[in-house]
Amino acid sequence: SNQVAMPVISSTGPACEGESITLSIPEYSGSNVTYTWTTPGGIMDSISGFNTNEIVISPVNASIHEGDYSVTIEVDGCTLTSSLFDVDAFDTPASAIAVVTPDSCDEGSLELYANATGTGILNYEWLGPNGFVSNLENPIITDIDIANNGQYTLTVTSVSGCVTTESILID
Repeated sequence: SNQVAMPVISSTGPACEGESITLSIPEYSGSNVTYTWTTPGGIMDSISGFNTNEIVISPVNASIHEGDYSVTIEVDGCTLTSSLFDVDAFDTPASAIAVVTPDSCDEGSLELYANATGTGILNYEWLGPNGFVSNLENPIITDIDIANNGQYTLTVTSVSGCVTTESILID
């Protein structure tokens, strides 16, 4: 009798929201082979490859794509079903830059606020005009003048490596 190996799902994940995760099993051979993937709640949004040995979830949205996946393969009348595979997505941090200039005259100060949210410890990288660089969440630039005008960019990175970037123009 022909022994057909049970399917075991492998994954490129977990990934950050907005990225992609590929779930796959080895390709089966036979004169009649079908693949039927089962997703959390039957969701099909942003998932391709349903009738193949590989599905791609892109872009990943944790609220709909996290959960258990399985695949059933029928090979020439023999039905095989994988164990459940739990897909996990990392939260991407969010930020909403705010700027306060308590004294916007020359030699005043410019206060930058990340207003960032995310899971775990967040890392901050601010870049701006006049060589400005800071790793503080809420940096303050003192003794400002026209050289401090321009675009400030904030990159927030979570412990899982997910990144968000936002910019603001100060003039």
